[in-house]
Amino acid sequence: MTEYAPYRYRLLAPAIPNLLTPNSTPMVSLLLDLAVHTLLISIALPTLFLWLRRWTTSERAVNGILIMSLCFTVAFHYYSSFGSSIIEFAILCILLANIEGSLALCILLVILDSFNRETSLMLVAIYGVWHGWAGKYRTLTLFVVWAAITAGLHLGLGSAPHIYGLDGTLSNNLDSLPRAVIFNLPFVPLWIMTARKYRHSPPRLKRLVWIAAIYGLSVLVGAAWEEVRVQLPILPLVMPIILSDSLTRIEPESEPAEETAVS
Repeated sequence: MTEYAPYRYRLLAPAIPNLLTPNSTPMVSLLLDLAVHTLLISIALPTLFLWLRRWTTSERAVNGILIMSLCFTVAFHYYSSFGSSIIEFAILCILLANIEGSLALCILLVILDSFNRETSLMLVAIYGVWHGWAGKYRTLTLFVVWAAITAGLHLGLGSAPHIYGLDGTLSNNLDSLPRAVIFNLPFVPLWIMTARKYRHSPPRLKRLVWIAAIYGLSVLVGAAWEEVRVQLPILPLVMPIILSDSLTRIEPESEPAEETAVS
């Protein structure tokens, strides 16, 4: 499907098997998929724990990991290949765990995700709303990196028709609506809990919820509703709110100091 957008511009996921096991048998490809998926999960869950531990107790953070693990069983109910979704999820978790850490690592994550999915812009938005005006130059740096790679991919690889287009996507979603409802039902309690606890959440988490909402709207318009794996990046953004009674550990909400030297 590389002749169609957006798959033409998603280079990272297919590059991994082509690099590690070119011209392999279907069994070898399957084993590689399992190995890469396992590796990415083993990176994503510990970094997600570090992010959740920032806001709540270790016990609640573990509960978040268990909830996330259950969501995986729904999200990947018929996907044998590790694909771009789990790469995006792992990169997002690393970014959240490093949100106040090395800018160099954040740049590397944006670079990787820009070659992975078009939704990599969300990483820039997350960094921007977290650091606010004080981090404007760092956020601008990440945006320039994302824009340069995205524009370069589209110019270098050429234009491509969308695999379905907006009308075709809507038609397919309506045709598969019963399945989409069934697959999305397990996530509904999580969205309800987020909405109920939003009002009493710290400002930074509220900003992340708005990013999650915008991302969710883009999924509603441009993605297949039954492919619930595309909702995975929303969960780390709202999970601290879901786990809380009143957010037992709330960080000071003072904005970061003006630009300092970064690693």
